[in-house]
Amino acid sequence: MLEELTPSQRIRVGDYTLQCQRRSAGAPPEPQSPSPHGIYVTTGPEEFYTAGSGLIVTFEPHTPGAPIAGLGTVEEGCFVERRWVRGRSLAGEDTGQGKNVTL
Repeated sequence: MLEELTPSQRIRVGDYTLQCQRRSAGAPPEPQSPSPHGIYVTTGPEEFYTAGSGLIVTFEPHTPGAPIAGLGTVEEGCFVERRWVRGRSLAGEDTGQGKNVTL
């Protein structure tokens, strides 16, 4: 959870560090809106589920080689009766050209 005095955080999840920052960095939050928040779950070496609101999340790898990570497939969706139901696929403009996820 991010608050006014904590506009960003780095969180280790699997082989990656997630750089989480407020979606509207520098702008005051709306009076009725909750603080930016998210939850991240890794289900495989390069598979994550995330849910939240008000964040931009960028991935940084902790593996040999260049410290660059790109997003391959990003889907919106939800779980129905414990099964993932795919919504729309995100690409290009929706993922900062494969650099981040906006919640």
